[in-house]
Amino acid sequence: MKSSAFLLVLEALAFHWHQNHMTPRYIYRITSAIRQKRKEQPACSYNEWRCDDGECLRINSDCDGYIDCYDGSDETFELCRNRECGPFTFRCNYGACVDDSSPCDNLSQCADKSDESLPRCRGENIIEGEKMKCRDGQMIPKEQRCDGIVNCADGFDETVAACAELRCRSEQFQCEYGGCVDGQAQCNGTIECVDGSDEKVELCGRRILVRPTTVLPTTAVPSYKVS
Repeated sequence: MKSSAFLLVLEALAFHWHQNHMTPRYIYRITSAIRQKRKEQPACSYNEWRCDDGECLRINSDCDGYIDCYDGSDETFELCRNRECGPFTFRCNYGACVDDSSPCDNLSQCADKSDESLPRCRGENIIEGEKMKCRDGQMIPKEQRCDGIVNCADGFDETVAACAELRCRSEQFQCEYGGCVDGQAQCNGTIECVDGSDEKVELCGRRILVRPTTVLPTTAVPSYKVS
């Protein structure tokens, strides 16, 4: 199913938001309009899965690391974050499951490229004893790695590269970039993940947010785009 001209306009606006960081209210209006338009689309067949823009794809094509939907809605943090990956698979930071041979093969099988962001892909060892090594050489306690608080002066401890392969405890919330924060962080009105993914509009709906008072370095997850 091809996207209508209306949906293409919405997709362009959504992309413009990713590029220019429009307000949560603006992106909420866009995503709400997409969801409303989706309801107006004819139903997909029993063996198909529907993208947010109404496109129909084969079932089980979501959260496999490859963007099939034109709008990228089959490979999002909101959709994939609670997926359980089976044996012989690698879990991408945002939750998709790909083959366990994917890491460090110079081909990104994860939509967020987390399979190629691992320190070992660059021959790096960021953990030395009880310390973690920041990119600039600073050493911090390894417990501060990916805890939702920037401790490295260069912000490296809260990035996709530092947090790839990290698995949070069952009582924790895993941020989109891979960091682990308290399980109560999700949609509580206070941004606790460095990238704000615990309070994303797509996950929580429209809310009034309390932002951290500490100025944090930019450590956003790479945008997912169809090439």
